[in-house]
Amino acid sequence: MQRARANWLKHGDRNTNFFHHFDSSQKKRNMVKGLVDDQGIRHEDIETMCGMVKEYFGNLFTREVQAVDDLVLNDVDKRVSADMNQLLLAPFSREEVKKALFSIGDLKAPGPDGLHAVFFKRFWGMLEDDLIDEVLVAIQNATIPTGWNDTTIVMIPKVDNPDKVTQFRPISLCNVVYKIISKMLSHRLK
Repeated sequence: MQRARANWLKHGDRNTNFFHHFDSSQKKRNMVKGLVDDQGIRHEDIETMCGMVKEYFGNLFTREVQAVDDLVLNDVDKRVSADMNQLLLAPFSREEVKKALFSIGDLKAPGPDGLHAVFFKRFWGMLEDDLIDEVLVAIQNATIPTGWNDTTIVMIPKVDNPDKVTQFRPISLCNVVYKIISKMLSHRLK
């Protein structure tokens, strides 16, 4: 979307046919026409392919972790001082919410709500108080409201013409309010 927007701003209406062809060819190139399973059988049915993807990544991300041996943790030096811990535990400020929002790229991929960060930035004057209050309540109560952490998972091909599930990398497209909380936490940890 960002590349198309940059091209549109640069070239405008001069070559609508070119832009239509570019978009159509991009969509064809990104379409998964079939996947090969573990037995080497190619499947082109959408439901079967969805099941293969769900099973593969479900197994990959739900593996059991062995219990951590306390002896290992005893050998790890403590790096967080009492003063550092006080800073980490301090309540979040209104300024931290604004800083987190404005550090998100304007047209980063939107989550299921379809909103880009630029929407919140452009209408900051109207949204500021409500957005800050909602985010602070969520983060200080450690409770994220329903829908805030909904994500759209998109499969990014690692190679040209992928035909196996292992040749894809999943990314999660999160809603902006969830990104704000993530940014606040990461800024605090820095």
